[in-house]
Amino acid sequence: MAGPAVPALPVTRRRALSARLVAQQLDARTDAVAELAVLDVGLADTPYGSARVAASARTRGPLDDVGRAGGPLPLVWATRGAPHVHRVGDLPALARALHPRSDEDVRARLTSPQAAAGRALGLEAWRLATAAARAVAAEHGGSVAKGDLSRGVSDRVPAELTHWCRPCDAQHVTSLVFQPTAFQAGLALDTSARTLVLRSLDDWPEGDGPDAAAATAHLRRLLDLHGPASPGDLAALAGTSVRALRPALPEDLVPVEVDGRRALATPSVVALLEDPAVEERAAASVRLLPPGDPWLQSRDREVTVPDTALRKDVWRILGNPGVVLAGPEVVGTWRAKAGSRRASGRRDDITVTAVGDLSAAVRAALEDEARRVGVARGADDVRLDVQG
Repeated sequence: MAGPAVPALPVTRRRALSARLVAQQLDARTDAVAELAVLDVGLADTPYGSARVAASARTRGPLDDVGRAGGPLPLVWATRGAPHVHRVGDLPALARALHPRSDEDVRARLTSPQAAAGRALGLEAWRLATAAARAVAAEHGGSVAKGDLSRGVSDRVPAELTHWCRPCDAQHVTSLVFQPTAFQAGLALDTSARTLVLRSLDDWPEGDGPDAAAATAHLRRLLDLHGPASPGDLAALAGTSVRALRPALPEDLVPVEVDGRRALATPSVVALLEDPAVEERAAASVRLLPPGDPWLQSRDREVTVPDTALRKDVWRILGNPGVVLAGPEVVGTWRAKAGSRRASGRRDDITVTAVGDLSAAVRAALEDEARRVGVARGADDVRLDVQG
């Protein structure tokens, strides 16, 4: 018999975002990249280079290992099949956590028209594609170009998992299956050459499938870093449906209302929400965040950016800008381009477009943040232009 409903904890939008900012370590930089909490769920690297910039917003440590093939922080096709940087030691458990848990879960992930025929295969689609990717990589000695891997997998999986790709002029496996199962097969991305190569990770366990405990632990960490969040926002973040996700939800989640918007929070997020100093801790933060930053991955976009016009500018169909974060508020956008190359190195030009007036303290902080972005992008010098 169910007990009485737990009343929702009411919090303001600013307090909820302040707690998220502190949870994502945007209030104080760590000494080393490996200490970043966001690595527990991955640093997205879309567009390419975003992971290094996102890391620089949270750490003062060197960035050389971020996304480096064969290093401690490799790049893999992880959550939603998108490229993410993770600690190499976390990857086997992550693969079990991200493996679909049911046929329904697979159907929820295969959302594109090109994948429609493959939905009937359910979990078998993942098993067959993973086995094919592992076999192709082995045939190439553990190092295979993306195109060769795609052709090899396409030849080995049922036709239902392939589609005619007009740009490629070829019949190949849908990316919604190809990319996440390449990770299940233990393949990491090597972007150091002109052609994308996938390389086998050392000592990768064979035959791993879904793991209920690992899935629940992963959802907990997503909520630790992106909460409070509704089940729908969490499902979108994880790349599945609420119905498929619900059995894996942690049992100790706390109902929260963010300015009347119903959501769920983990006990660690509740502790931050109830911390009387959390808004003060967040208020002093000034950061330049890249388009793929975890802050922008949260799905409650109306909470993150209430202004409709600014929200449309931040999340475009193509070519999203980075954002200027002052405290928990997005107060502008930014873009960078490689400037002149001189004997002393490359200069980046960073243009900030402010929304409203920026205080003198924020403008001063942006100078240092722009320098950090330049270093993360491989520039030796930066020119900052603040407009608005």
